[in-house]
Amino acid sequence: MSVNMTRSSFRILNSAIRTQPLKRNFIGPKSGIFLPTCNFLGERSFHISSIRIQQQQQQKKNSSTGPSLFLRVKNAVTFTASTALVIGALGLAGISLYLLFSELFLPSGDTTTFNHAVTLVEKDPGAQKLLQIDPGTRLKAYGEATGDKWTRNRPLRTSRRIGKDGYERILMRFHVESDNQVGIVSLEAVDKTVFDQEFAYVYLDVPGKKRHYIIAPQLPKKTENTGFLGVKWGPKSN
Repeated sequence: MSVNMTRSSFRILNSAIRTQPLKRNFIGPKSGIFLPTCNFLGERSFHISSIRIQQQQQQKKNSSTGPSLFLRVKNAVTFTASTALVIGALGLAGISLYLLFSELFLPSGDTTTFNHAVTLVEKDPGAQKLLQIDPGTRLKAYGEATGDKWTRNRPLRTSRRIGKDGYERILMRFHVESDNQVGIVSLEAVDKTVFDQEFAYVYLDVPGKKRHYIIAPQLPKKTENTGFLGVKWGPKSN
C-alpha cells in the first residue's frame, strides 16, 4: 500500500516538473551543477530595466523641450549687457576721434585757426616792421599766462558765438614774441561751413605802437535814404 502511494506521488511530482519546468542557472563550466534561478532576481532585473528606460525617456523629453526659462533669461541679459558695453565703447571712441580730428585737421578747429593766424602775422610786412623781424623769421606764439614758466602750457583765450547772419564766429586772442618785441594778436573768424572758414579781422597790438590791421574788418555798406515808408518827401531835384 505504501509502495503504491510512493509511486503515485512520484508520478504526480514528475508530471508537475514537466508541465512547469524550472529555470536553471549554470554555475561552472565543468562542474555540471545547475541550480534553479530565483524569481525575485528576475523581477528585480526587470524593475531596474524599466527605471532605466524611464530615465532615458525623461532625458529625451528634457532635451527636446530646450533650456529652461531661467537659462534663457540669463543668456538674454548677458547678451544685452555685452552688446551695450560694446556699443558704448564704440561711441566713446568715435566721439574722441571726431574731437581730435576737428581740433587738429578741420579749418574750424581752434588749433588750425591759431596756426593760420600766426602764419599771417609772420608774412605781413607791417607786422614784421612792428615786431622788428626779418622776412621768414618764425615767431613764438602762445596763449594767456597762467603762472606756469612753460610757454606751451599757456592756453588760448577763445570764445564762440552765433552771429546775426547765423554763422558761428570764433573770437581768439594770443601773444606773439620776437627777439625784440612782444605783441598781442586778436581776431574773429567766421565758420561758413565745417570746411570753410574766413577771417573777419586780424590785428596786432604792440605796446607804444599804433594798432595794425593784418585783415581789416569790412565796413557795412551805406544804404540810400529812401525817405519815410520808402517815399521821398519834398521837391524833386533836377
